[in-house]
Amino acid sequence: MPGRPLSNTKKRQLPLEEQDSLMACAVKLYLDEKAKTDGTKALSARAACTQTSDRHFIKTGKRINLADSTLLCWVNDRKSKVESNTEKGWLLPSEVNPVIEYAVEVPSRGFPLSHWRLQEHVNDICETHLGPEFPEEGLAYSGHIGS
Repeated sequence: MPGRPLSNTKKRQLPLEEQDSLMACAVKLYLDEKAKTDGTKALSARAACTQTSDRHFIKTGKRINLADSTLLCWVNDRKSKVESNTEKGWLLPSEVNPVIEYAVEVPSRGFPLSHWRLQEHVNDICETHLGPEFPEEGLAYSGHIGS
């Protein structure tokens, strides 16, 4: 949605996504170092994080510190927070933006958008891709956004 302002939630997500992307680079560097067979000493997890963070700072001017303990968790197949939260959601990543566009478009055409109507729209989408795995009662509406 070019030109539209970002939601507060998305503004909070972007730094986490950037940090996760940077951590993935540090993991790759660390694993590449561990796989070296030329007899040179491999970088430690801490050094891989520092080097990756320093390269990012030189490239962007933005300092993002990476924790070596997190790198080691990732190396041992622990999921990132973004990956874990994405897996918990009912919508596929490709379905999120169309729902947002729908929520913006309906009121812009002069029709009020209630939580119930938005929930109904999301239920239809989820039912389409999940089929019988989606609960027959659909998503429960608890009266406030974020539930």
